[in-house]
Amino acid sequence: MKIDPLNCLRPPALYDVPLLATRLGLPEIHIPVLVRKGLLSPLGRPAPNSRKLFAAVEVETLVADRNWLDRVARALQKFAREKNLNAGSNSTAKPGVSTPDGGSDE
Repeated sequence: MKIDPLNCLRPPALYDVPLLATRLGLPEIHIPVLVRKGLLSPLGRPAPNSRKLFAAVEVETLVADRNWLDRVARALQKFAREKNLNAGSNSTAKPGVSTPDGGSDE
């Protein structure tokens, strides 16, 4: 039987990325975005490709702050918008599709 660390009487003092993502209700891939934006701060000075650990006390304080949650939501929305814009600009025109000058690409 696996024990859920977030529902223990004494939760862990450190959160790794999967546990932090579970606590925040976000996919794990959003955690690095929040770190880059300065909304989350890992403990120590981890190398870019190393395991990140976060203080549970700090995370629990942040989770109770509505303004911080609002900044998280805005940062993730901006990240998604920029990612979608970049994905759209990297696509090539398909044959038979109009070009910006009104002509055909063929």
